[in-house]
Amino acid sequence: MIISTKDGKIPYCQEKFPNISVSDEGNNNVIETSLTVNQVMKIGNLEIVFRGDNNKLIIGNIKIKTKVWCRFLNVPNIRCNGAEIKISDGTFFNGNVYLNTYEGKSINIGNDCLFAGGVNLRTSDAHTIYDISSLERINIAKDIFIGNHVWIGMDALLLKGSYIADDCVVGMKSIITKHFEETNCILAGSPAKIVKRKINWARGNQFDGGIWR
Repeated sequence: MIISTKDGKIPYCQEKFPNISVSDEGNNNVIETSLTVNQVMKIGNLEIVFRGDNNKLIIGNIKIKTKVWCRFLNVPNIRCNGAEIKISDGTFFNGNVYLNTYEGKSINIGNDCLFAGGVNLRTSDAHTIYDISSLERINIAKDIFIGNHVWIGMDALLLKGSYIADDCVVGMKSIITKHFEETNCILAGSPAKIVKRKINWARGNQFDGGIWR
């Protein structure tokens, strides 16, 4: 396993990257980052699992308070091949978070996002639901997309096909199941819906010079 960093391509070993655990049960899986090796060692604890071939994890300049699991997982009879998880710059994980991709689908997380603990993303239901007349599968795996500057509340669940636009907030324990393409909204409920529009959020509680900080 090679980690492609700003310093070049570095063979992975636990001694070199003590904060990163990798289980690779496939071929041609890739970890890419624009960070130096020293910067990678400061982002926090990552556990990475590859259960397939030709998968890619892209890590920006992020911060992890506790631990993040990035898992490329198989479902019965379908290996996870050609999937991608991308975590962009400025994103902060303030608790244990699980990013699970299956069936070659992608998870794309934008810049400056905030994740509370217990958040779980899943691109597949892992088992098949089918129509009894046609025998066609009706729960097809789908990509997950999170825009820039999105705050995901504690224990939220983002299922296959979830799409969250920029500057949105997802309420605690909410379940996202579809596209929300409108920016500046609060999404809450099970399943989630828009409960408030024309909002934005800040990490701090200080109003300074016309800006929340």
